[in-house]
Amino acid sequence: MGKSIIKIQRTVRVKRNFSKQDDERLLKAVQQNEFIDWKEIAHKVGGWSARQCRERWKNYLDPALSHEKWNATEDQILLEKFEEYGTNWVEIKRHLPGRAVNGIKNRLQYLKKHSPLRVEEFKQEEASFNDIDYYLDFLKISNLSNSHDKSDISAFN
Repeated sequence: MGKSIIKIQRTVRVKRNFSKQDDERLLKAVQQNEFIDWKEIAHKVGGWSARQCRERWKNYLDPALSHEKWNATEDQILLEKFEEYGTNWVEIKRHLPGRAVNGIKNRLQYLKKHSPLRVEEFKQEEASFNDIDYYLDFLKISNLSNSHDKSDISAFN
């Protein structure tokens, strides 16, 4: 009996980023469609799946998104809503218009890493509202000190 040779093809996935031209085609495709059909849009853009096009739009290209630096008020809302909703990101996003879900998650991770009080402490039952109030006051004070108007800092003491 002869031996048969079986060829096994492996697909190699290469991570690549959207180019400026890809972004332009995606913007144009979304603007041309009255109702967003991501499969159709992906076909028009070419080279990207419907899911990739949708994620690129929702997290980066949607004109309703804010790409401004986060401010203390937004940080306060994020921490309060994380305390209230946990990881229900869609619900938290409703209180932070203009912010993408990925941006909200990233900001929370940043706050966890760089805050004087860890966000996990807020989730523990033992954490008191005094801890949260302290941190929110810290955010207000640090925001004021960054704005060069330090005379208003005494308002939070």
